[in-house]
Amino acid sequence: MLEIIIADISVDLHKDIQLAITVENPLMTEDRIPAPYSLNFEIPPTPRNLKAFGFPDRIASYGVNGNASKLNKSCSIRFNSIEILKGHVVFLEFLTDIKLQFIGIDFNEYLKAPMNTLDIGRKYFPGSYNMVDFNNSLNFAYNYARWADELGSGSRGDMVAGPIVLVNENHPFTNYSEIHKGISPFGRFEYYQKKDRYKAQDQEYINMFNPMNGRFLLEEHQDGNNNKRNSHANIFPQFRIGYLFDAIFGNILLNNPFRRGYLYDLLLPTYYFSEWHKRESADMSFYNKIGHFPPLVSNPRPTPQSPYYSEPYIELNDFLPSVRSNDFVKSLLNLFCMTMTATKGKLTILGNSDILSADASIDWSMKISSTLNLKFETGKQYLYGYESKTDEKANISASKQVDDMYGMMREPYQLDETKFYENKFVVLSQIFKKEVQEVSIREINGTVNEHQINYSLEDNGFNFSVEKGKRESFNMISNAIPLPMYPALLYSTYSNEGPRHEWSVPGFKDIDRNNRPNEIYLTFFQGRRSIKEDENKRYPGLGGNLEKNTTGPNILSWDGEFGLFETYHKNFAEWIERDKVSLNATVELNIVDLKNLNVLEKVHIRGRNFLIKKLQYTIGLTSISPINADFLEA
Repeated sequence: MLEIIIADISVDLHKDIQLAITVENPLMTEDRIPAPYSLNFEIPPTPRNLKAFGFPDRIASYGVNGNASKLNKSCSIRFNSIEILKGHVVFLEFLTDIKLQFIGIDFNEYLKAPMNTLDIGRKYFPGSYNMVDFNNSLNFAYNYARWADELGSGSRGDMVAGPIVLVNENHPFTNYSEIHKGISPFGRFEYYQKKDRYKAQDQEYINMFNPMNGRFLLEEHQDGNNNKRNSHANIFPQFRIGYLFDAIFGNILLNNPFRRGYLYDLLLPTYYFSEWHKRESADMSFYNKIGHFPPLVSNPRPTPQSPYYSEPYIELNDFLPSVRSNDFVKSLLNLFCMTMTATKGKLTILGNSDILSADASIDWSMKISSTLNLKFETGKQYLYGYESKTDEKANISASKQVDDMYGMMREPYQLDETKFYENKFVVLSQIFKKEVQEVSIREINGTVNEHQINYSLEDNGFNFSVEKGKRESFNMISNAIPLPMYPALLYSTYSNEGPRHEWSVPGFKDIDRNNRPNEIYLTFFQGRRSIKEDENKRYPGLGGNLEKNTTGPNILSWDGEFGLFETYHKNFAEWIERDKVSLNATVELNIVDLKNLNVLEKVHIRGRNFLIKKLQYTIGLTSISPINADFLEA
């Protein structure tokens, strides 16, 4: 007997009610996300049913008392007391009957909103906030710095903080940046001055880490008036992908492959925060002997001389892009060749290769009640790669092969008669053009000559996607953007007279920090790395390119032993591209079979294994129809 429970009420049903159910296997679709069961049905206007929906037959009561007619209501569809479907119903209209739409857990309700509206909490920084002092354990800034150190350690399950260079700001490598202009008795003048490193820390980097002291802090500096100056990096958390999946789906997600193995360290980096602005000297109060630049928070102080209105905090979702959550989920499932499916009102994610390699778990040979309609389905072209791929091919003729980025940075060079040097380098999967130009810099004390070094990335190591041919295709191309590695100039002291260093970190290029991104950037946390000049000086390493010490699939390139294709896509691609037997048949399933059905499981039918493609059946008041089933050879 059919029973429909709506908001804990067993509603009255028409004797001739028919519920048409369609179940599709998301493995066979390009969406990667299961379409929710959706069907319309009508229930009679009995007193019980009318009360459940706020008496939609009465003009005086319809739409009042919280608009009970239109609220979504939980719904369970049962047969012989066994639950088959679970979700909610939406009131559509009342004519002679109450017309409803059943939606079997609308997964898209979790996915429609932009990611920057996700509820991922607020981070408070306790302590006094009348001033900024990173060294005083009673001050909020001290707790901000401790939070940054914790993120930099990689020990948290939600966020990491590692350095990312802003290439347009950091290149070319130079000690000079600012032009000062003025008027003297002898006319107008202008000159360059050395970079203010507190500015470079914030404008040339996301999360600039200082390996020399193991913190995100430029060394304290005392000027002639005994004023202590301190500059801490503004922290932009890089969110673990597994944490974001949990935030999107909550307890509806039964398993999360991004919470284990190499994918645990997959991160979503970003560069936007609504309160960020370019750091200037005016941001720091000079009335106090302790002058520390304020950290980035959601409730900044009104002026550098004023205390904060309330305990400083960060709205964590303000760092996230404006990408819709469903686009984010689909892109990640495509990139790592996974499928999400519904199981008993919950969601589960499985690798496509795991689905194909599994044994058949059920045998329906004796449940077939019709002749078998066998056909051949032609294989499809398997499209994979990155949507951001360009058609330009880098010319590597006369390029020098080096083992790592440091080999390119340390390569000796000789300027020509025009004071210029140029050469190309192949760093495993990346191709760079290195240029050095001798430039005359006019300082206030005279002219100095400087060798300015620039690195242009001609192939980022991710520039790959399969071109569509003439035959039908299956699209697994991802719109995610992996961050490539770059050589970068690093500063370790507040003073602009201190040493500078070179290292290799991921980089953003051609971005606008004043606009929230709508792209999905990716990188991996790769543990602590050492700078070349001192193996004991370490920093939180990020990256996605193949490197000489790569030992596992913690990279975002497609080819090679640890590449995405070999690790995740190969088996599924071969299955998509081969010709397969398709089968249509009528199947007799009982209510227990339907309850336990997992549409991703292999089915054995008369000597051959198949995957379910589609099931269609009807539930009446007292019976369930035979099932029209489509299968595809596994």
